[in-house]
Amino acid sequence: MASMVHFCRVSGEAAFAPRPLGQLRVLASECGNSITVGQYVYWSNVQDGVPLGDLGEVLSADGSNRVVRFAKKEVKDKAWMFRLAEIQKDAFVHATTSGIPPDAVGVVKDLKDGHLLVHIEGNGLTEHRTNLLNSSLQPGLRVRWTKSDEQIPRGHVGEVLADVNAYSDVKVKFPFGEFRLRYSEMTQAPLSAIPEEPLAKLKRIFNDFRGGRLPVEDFVDILKRLGFAETDGLDLSSQLPRGKDGTCSGKDFISYLFPR
Repeated sequence: MASMVHFCRVSGEAAFAPRPLGQLRVLASECGNSITVGQYVYWSNVQDGVPLGDLGEVLSADGSNRVVRFAKKEVKDKAWMFRLAEIQKDAFVHATTSGIPPDAVGVVKDLKDGHLLVHIEGNGLTEHRTNLLNSSLQPGLRVRWTKSDEQIPRGHVGEVLADVNAYSDVKVKFPFGEFRLRYSEMTQAPLSAIPEEPLAKLKRIFNDFRGGRLPVEDFVDILKRLGFAETDGLDLSSQLPRGKDGTCSGKDFISYLFPR
């Protein structure tokens, strides 16, 4: 069984595969003042007892300063001296540890003494980040089930929830309910994967309401019924042309989803 996932603007479906965490991959948006309490970071200063690549947890954020706890010490430095780690609390991961199936999905629960605490297959593991693979399946991602049944018809899109059981079954929210699916039975859903029936319904609702225009709250509510997260609905609405009364046009929305 499966459950619902967020829609992504991608050109096709991609099978899920583990991603190695060996390299310290960071983005410009993943550093500086955007770093907040509870996030895992790397420190750029390698001259003060903290080896390059060691993970630390942000304990406090005071203006441009951050206090971070690493395995051997706590450090205080400017925010721009830290870089957000690719792996964070509640992320889905795979373990290279002997005895753990390669497609088993674990959840990062904590960071202790520089090692990550992971719940996977009913076990609690304490692993160095180099023994973990970042899963391409993450909470909030929109997916489709590779199978189908009455509750999850072929083509339906669901949103991955932050819930994995001891058998590595991931909970997904679909239009008809929440279901657990295997990692290997899901593919990432392109935006064009919206089934034709709800798309037609969306067009009808727009056309029947205020001359084809909707206020943002109704717009978001409709998208939620189609499997979008509320944040996605707000983000989409912010990218559409607005009338003087703040409403969105159904025609503009359909053109945005399916540009010619």
